[in-house]
Amino acid sequence: MINISRLLKVRETARDVEKHHNKRADEVPKHLVRYANVKAPMVIWNITRKCNFSCDICHLGSALEADSDELTTQEALEFIDQMASMNVPMVSVYGGEPLTRDDFFTLADHAHNKGLRIILSSNAALITKETAGEIAESGISYVGIDLDGLAQIGGDMDVIAGLEKALPAMERLRDAMVGCGVRITIGSFNLSQMPSIIKAIENTGLKRFAICQHLEGKDWK
Repeated sequence: MINISRLLKVRETARDVEKHHNKRADEVPKHLVRYANVKAPMVIWNITRKCNFSCDICHLGSALEADSDELTTQEALEFIDQMASMNVPMVSVYGGEPLTRDDFFTLADHAHNKGLRIILSSNAALITKETAGEIAESGISYVGIDLDGLAQIGGDMDVIAGLEKALPAMERLRDAMVGCGVRITIGSFNLSQMPSIIKAIENTGLKRFAICQHLEGKDWK
Protein backbone atom coordinates (compact mmCIF):
# COMPACT_ATOMS: atom_id res chain seq x y z
CA MET A 1 0.00 0.00 0.00
CA ILE A 2 1.34 3.44 -0.93
CA ASN A 3 0.97 6.14 1.73
CA ILE A 4 0.19 9.24 -0.34
CA SER A 5 0.47 11.55 2.67
CA ARG A 6 4.01 10.37 3.31
CA LEU A 7 4.94 10.78 -0.34
CA LEU A 8 3.71 14.36 -0.17
CA LYS A 9 5.79 14.80 3.00
CA VAL A 10 2.74 15.56 5.13
CA ARG A 11 3.88 15.40 8.75
CA GLU A 12 0.47 14.42 10.15
CA THR A 13 -1.77 11.73 8.74
CA ALA A 14 -5.18 10.48 9.82
CA ARG A 15 -3.47 7.34 11.09
CA ASP A 16 -1.13 9.44 13.26
CA VAL A 17 -4.08 11.25 14.82
CA GLU A 18 -5.94 8.00 15.46
CA LYS A 19 -2.84 6.43 16.98
CA HIS A 20 -2.07 9.24 19.43
CA HIS A 21 -5.36 10.94 20.30
CA ASN A 22 -5.86 9.00 23.56
CA LYS A 23 -2.31 9.41 24.82
CA ARG A 24 -0.85 11.98 27.19
CA ALA A 25 1.02 14.93 25.71
CA ASP A 26 4.37 13.63 26.96
CA GLU A 27 3.82 10.30 25.17
CA VAL A 28 3.47 11.62 21.62
CA PRO A 29 5.86 13.27 19.13
CA LYS A 30 6.14 17.01 19.61
CA HIS A 31 4.46 17.90 16.30
CA LEU A 32 1.41 15.79 17.26
CA VAL A 33 0.92 17.14 20.78
CA ARG A 34 -2.25 19.01 19.85
CA TYR A 35 -3.93 15.68 19.07
CA ALA A 36 -3.12 14.17 22.45
CA ASN A 37 -5.61 13.73 25.25
CA VAL A 38 -4.66 17.07 26.79
CA LYS A 39 -6.74 17.98 29.83
CA ALA A 40 -4.43 20.62 31.27
CA PRO A 41 -3.94 24.08 29.74
CA MET A 42 -0.78 25.33 28.13
CA VAL A 43 0.90 27.80 30.49
CA ILE A 44 2.28 31.18 29.45
CA TRP A 45 4.83 32.20 32.07
CA ASN A 46 6.19 35.75 32.24
CA ILE A 47 9.26 34.66 34.12
CA THR A 48 10.70 38.15 34.68
CA ARG A 49 10.09 41.79 33.84
CA LYS A 50 13.81 42.39 33.42
CA CYS A 51 14.87 43.07 29.85
CA ASN A 52 17.91 44.36 28.02
CA PHE A 53 15.64 46.56 25.87
CA SER A 54 13.12 49.26 26.75
CA CYS A 55 10.54 49.00 23.97
CA ASP A 56 7.82 51.64 23.90
CA ILE A 57 5.29 49.06 22.71
CA CYS A 58 6.09 46.39 25.32
CA HIS A 59 2.84 44.84 26.57
CA LEU A 60 4.35 43.99 29.96
CA GLY A 61 6.09 47.25 30.73
CA SER A 62 9.47 45.54 31.02
CA ALA A 63 12.29 47.24 32.89
CA LEU A 64 16.08 47.15 33.06
CA GLU A 65 15.86 45.57 36.52
CA ALA A 66 13.78 42.68 37.83
CA ASP A 67 10.84 43.29 40.15
CA SER A 68 11.58 42.71 43.82
CA ASP A 69 8.68 40.26 44.15
CA GLU A 70 9.61 37.93 41.28
CA LEU A 71 9.87 34.24 42.06
CA THR A 72 13.14 33.14 43.59
CA THR A 73 14.95 30.16 42.11
CA GLN A 74 13.46 27.83 44.72
CA GLU A 75 9.95 29.22 44.23
CA ALA A 76 10.28 28.86 40.46
CA LEU A 77 11.46 25.25 40.82
CA GLU A 78 8.44 24.51 43.00
CA PHE A 79 6.15 26.13 40.44
CA ILE A 80 7.64 23.87 37.76
CA ASP A 81 6.96 20.86 40.00
CA GLN A 82 3.34 21.96 40.34
CA MET A 83 2.92 22.29 36.57
CA ALA A 84 4.46 18.86 36.05
CA SER A 85 2.10 17.32 38.61
CA MET A 86 -0.82 18.76 36.61
CA ASN A 87 0.52 17.23 33.37
CA VAL A 88 0.77 20.64 31.72
CA PRO A 89 1.57 19.82 28.08
CA MET A 90 3.59 22.91 27.25
CA VAL A 91 5.06 26.00 28.92
CA SER A 92 5.71 29.13 26.88
CA VAL A 93 8.30 31.24 28.70
CA TYR A 94 8.14 35.00 28.19
CA GLY A 95 9.52 38.12 29.85
CA GLY A 96 10.91 40.70 29.85
CA GLU A 97 13.81 38.76 28.44
CA PRO A 98 13.94 35.30 30.06
CA LEU A 99 17.66 34.92 29.34
CA THR A 100 18.43 37.82 31.71
CA ARG A 101 17.64 35.51 34.64
CA ASP A 102 20.88 34.05 35.96
CA ASP A 103 19.05 30.85 36.87
CA PHE A 104 17.23 30.44 33.55
CA PHE A 105 19.00 27.25 32.50
CA THR A 106 18.68 25.78 35.99
CA LEU A 107 14.92 26.22 35.63
CA ALA A 108 14.85 25.02 32.01
CA ASP A 109 16.85 21.88 32.87
CA HIS A 110 14.52 21.12 35.77
CA ALA A 111 11.44 21.59 33.59
CA HIS A 112 12.90 19.28 30.95
CA ASN A 113 13.73 16.63 33.55
CA LYS A 114 10.13 16.85 34.76
CA GLY A 115 8.86 16.15 31.26
CA LEU A 116 7.61 19.67 30.47
CA ARG A 117 7.95 20.99 26.95
CA ILE A 118 9.36 24.49 26.92
CA ILE A 119 9.02 27.16 24.26
CA LEU A 120 11.21 30.22 24.75
CA SER A 121 10.35 33.76 23.68
CA SER A 122 13.46 35.91 23.32
CA ASN A 123 14.59 39.12 21.65
CA ALA A 124 17.66 37.19 20.39
CA ALA A 125 20.22 39.78 21.50
CA LEU A 126 21.67 37.45 24.15
CA ILE A 127 21.76 34.30 22.01
CA THR A 128 25.45 33.63 21.47
CA LYS A 129 26.80 30.36 20.07
CA GLU A 130 27.30 29.10 23.62
CA THR A 131 23.79 30.16 24.67
CA ALA A 132 22.27 28.41 21.65
CA GLY A 133 24.06 25.24 22.73
CA GLU A 134 22.72 25.59 26.27
CA ILE A 135 19.20 26.11 24.90
CA ALA A 136 19.49 22.85 22.96
CA GLU A 137 20.97 20.95 25.91
CA SER A 138 18.14 22.09 28.18
CA GLY A 139 15.59 20.45 25.89
CA ILE A 140 13.99 23.62 24.53
CA SER A 141 12.67 22.69 21.11
CA TYR A 142 11.58 26.08 19.79
CA VAL A 143 12.55 29.73 20.23
CA GLY A 144 10.18 32.47 19.13
CA ILE A 145 12.23 35.58 18.40
CA ASP A 146 10.47 38.85 19.17
CA LEU A 147 11.80 41.42 16.71
CA ASP A 148 10.36 44.51 18.41
CA GLY A 149 13.47 45.29 20.45
CA LEU A 150 15.89 44.92 17.56
CA ALA A 151 13.50 46.81 15.27
CA GLN A 152 13.14 49.91 17.43
CA ILE A 153 15.51 52.57 16.15
CA GLY A 154 15.11 55.89 17.89
CA GLY A 155 11.46 56.80 17.58
CA ASP A 156 10.75 54.48 14.65
CA MET A 157 10.15 50.78 14.10
CA ASP A 158 12.08 49.08 11.28
CA VAL A 159 11.13 45.41 11.37
CA ILE A 160 13.28 44.49 8.36
CA ALA A 161 16.35 46.00 10.04
CA GLY A 162 15.44 44.09 13.20
CA LEU A 163 15.14 40.87 11.23
CA GLU A 164 18.60 41.37 9.73
CA LYS A 165 20.05 41.90 13.21
CA ALA A 166 18.40 38.68 14.42
CA LEU A 167 19.75 36.50 11.59
CA PRO A 168 23.02 35.53 13.36
CA ALA A 169 21.06 34.29 16.39
CA MET A 170 18.76 32.30 14.10
CA GLU A 171 21.76 30.66 12.46
CA ARG A 172 23.19 29.75 15.86
CA LEU A 173 19.89 28.14 16.86
CA ARG A 174 19.70 26.22 13.59
CA ASP A 175 23.28 24.99 14.06
CA ALA A 176 22.24 23.79 17.52
CA MET A 177 19.21 22.01 16.00
CA VAL A 178 16.70 24.26 17.76
CA GLY A 179 13.62 25.38 15.82
CA CYS A 180 12.94 29.09 15.59
CA GLY A 181 10.50 31.61 14.18
CA VAL A 182 9.83 35.31 14.56
CA ARG A 183 7.09 37.44 16.07
CA ILE A 184 6.33 41.05 15.20
CA THR A 185 3.94 43.65 16.52
CA ILE A 186 1.70 45.25 13.92
CA GLY A 187 0.04 48.63 14.12
CA SER A 188 -0.61 51.69 12.01
CA PHE A 189 3.08 52.57 12.40
CA ASN A 190 4.17 49.63 10.21
CA LEU A 191 1.03 48.33 8.48
CA SER A 192 2.10 49.72 5.10
CA GLN A 193 5.40 47.81 5.39
CA MET A 194 3.77 44.39 5.82
CA PRO A 195 4.25 43.15 2.21
CA SER A 196 7.97 43.95 2.41
CA ILE A 197 8.23 42.47 5.92
CA ILE A 198 6.57 39.21 4.86
CA LYS A 199 8.84 38.96 1.82
CA ALA A 200 11.93 39.52 3.97
CA ILE A 201 10.80 36.80 6.39
CA GLU A 202 10.16 34.41 3.49
CA ASN A 203 13.68 35.04 2.21
CA THR A 204 15.16 33.80 5.50
CA GLY A 205 13.61 30.37 4.98
CA LEU A 206 11.73 30.55 8.27
CA LYS A 207 8.70 28.29 8.45
CA ARG A 208 6.78 30.25 11.05
CA PHE A 209 6.11 33.81 12.11
CA ALA A 210 3.47 35.32 14.34
CA ILE A 211 1.81 38.72 14.38
CA CYS A 212 0.75 40.47 17.57
CA GLN A 213 -1.74 43.31 17.58
CA HIS A 214 -0.41 46.56 19.01
CA LEU A 215 -2.26 47.96 22.01
CA GLU A 216 -2.40 51.69 21.40
CA GLY A 217 -0.42 53.72 23.87
CA LYS A 218 2.44 56.12 24.45
CA ASP A 219 3.68 57.66 21.21
CA TRP A 220 2.71 54.72 19.00
CA LYS A 221 -0.49 55.02 16.97
